Amino acid sequence: MPALDEAAAAWRVRPGPEQTVALCAALGGPGSESLAAEVSERALVEHAGDVGVLLAVGWLQARLGWLAQAQSTLALAGKLGGRDPRPFEALGQVLLLRGDARRSNQALQRAIELGCASATVSRWLAAAADLGELQRGEGPRAVQA
Repeated sequence: MPALDEAAAAWRVRPGPEQTVALCAALGGPGSESLAAEVSERALVEHAGDVGVLLAVGWLQARLGWLAQAQSTLALAGKLGGRDPRPFEALGQVLLLRGDARRSNQALQRAIELGCASATVSRWLAAAADLGELQRGEGPRAVQA
């Protein structure tokens, strides 16, 4: 963990967007929750207008299972991102993990409309469509990951 400690120390001195994104990518494993919370909180204040940082923070939150926070962060990224499909792809995945197949489907459709045509999006969209029926019949808890 020395490399992570060094990265965290460097980030605390100079928490720019690039450093924040790099640290978010390195975090997410066991024992990183406290630092991840610090990075998330500070990034949302200092880089709230940077879609790349918001995406990195949202993915970090999702990896740690903080799905409600990830949803909020990624929704903000979607609002700020204009025609960038990445926030909608990420938001669709998080919504499905939270058990909301209907809204997941909408977010993933939006990602496709904005030009994201990856196999990953297609798989998540198919899962959202399939689980949408389950959600209608049994509610969101039946869909949650």
